[in-house]
Amino acid sequence: YLHGVWNIGFHMWAQNVNEFHERWNAVLKDYKRYIKEEQISQHLKILHLRRDYLIGKKRFKDLT
Repeated sequence: YLHGVWNIGFHMWAQNVNEFHERWNAVLKDYKRYIKEEQISQHLKILHLRRDYLIGKKRFKDLT
């Protein structure tokens, strides 16, 4: 969900910080002239909870 001054957002998956910077620099090489401002957030571990928790089942998928 974007709000405020942001017009676009996207996710980039990487195995480590070095891979992220390599990929991000490749994006900037081609599109920096179109980017007025950028904000980067890191998510180190993501859990995907299924709706089963609503009925008492304990099951989750670790996406890291």
